[in-house]
Amino acid sequence: MLRHVISAECAQMAPCIGATLANHLKNNLNEKFSGLEKVNSLSVATILDPRFKQAGFTNQSNAQAAVERPTQECALLLMRRQKMCHWRLQQHLPVLVNKITCGLYWTTM
Repeated sequence: MLRHVISAECAQMAPCIGATLANHLKNNLNEKFSGLEKVNSLSVATILDPRFKQAGFTNQSNAQAAVERPTQECALLLMRRQKMCHWRLQQHLPVLVNKITCGLYWTTM
């Protein structure tokens, strides 16, 4: 966010020593912190924070990758849960069918 503010302020400044200082500060921030957008935990936390969403990213592809990570993790968790429910149903289905058919057999006699 600081990079965004400095960039906006630099665009409005007249060329003077303050503008030069702001440009150096902006360049140093970009150099030092440009890799933080690729750190999984930080990028996902930024995306999930309603104050920032994608505004905290300078690179749009990094923002899109951060959006896709939790989406893929949720899809994976749902698939695992669905497989587990299917497996449980397969394990218990013969027992349930047996109970139902035995119950129906004895009630019809």
